[in-house]
Amino acid sequence: MNGEYQGDDTTCEGDDDDDGVDGTCGDECPTDPDKVTPGICGCGEGDADSDGDGALDCIDNCPEIGNPGQEDRDGDGIGDVCDNCPEDANPGQGDIDGNGIGDACEEPGQACCTTFFGGVCANASPSVCAGVGGTPQGSGTSCLSGCLPGDDPVQACCLPDGSCVEDDPICCDDRGGVPTGAQVCPGDSLPCFGDQNEDGIDDACEHTIPTVSEWGLAVLALLLLVSAKICFARRRVRPGVTPATS
Repeated sequence: MNGEYQGDDTTCEGDDDDDGVDGTCGDECPTDPDKVTPGICGCGEGDADSDGDGALDCIDNCPEIGNPGQEDRDGDGIGDVCDNCPEDANPGQGDIDGNGIGDACEEPGQACCTTFFGGVCANASPSVCAGVGGTPQGSGTSCLSGCLPGDDPVQACCLPDGSCVEDDPICCDDRGGVPTGAQVCPGDSLPCFGDQNEDGIDDACEHTIPTVSEWGLAVLALLLLVSAKICFARRRVRPGVTPATS
């Protein structure tokens, strides 16, 4: 039997990975049953080439699709042939709307009104906006305010039903509401005051939602009645016309 003496006071480490090679006798990957040397990919990872392009999976920037040249124009580590945005770096391959086009190279952002972003306006591409159930506001639009870092506060928005919500002015208009100009961000006092007089309209919106009090209705009814009487009298007696006699 041929062997190699390992020196005094040495013991066999054992073959923990059951690959037939004792750790003392040259197994450089003692816990990897498939390898005795690290190879290119290292212990614990196979040296496979799934797409057969000459680049092992562990170093292939697109291991499922053959690309022997390993082209990567944006330098994000993802090969061009499988990069969802090959001209703009996006190593995470984010694609929130799942349309196959990376978020980094979607069409230019515009104002998006949706509850997905916390109920305030957010600048997003049309496809991203539609993907979260939002309403794109059109090319060239931009959120006028918001509570994200660097943005102005949102405003109190008075909706047609008399309720008050906090929203960006552009999204308030999208809801059919009226921005009050009163601004608020988390931590500030709320501009929506509540309905203290119990007339069904938030007190902050009293001046934006037309209302008619009970006295106003009475006065309006009286004016209509007087106008009707005057009109009736004018029809009965016209200038230059003598009423017929029997």
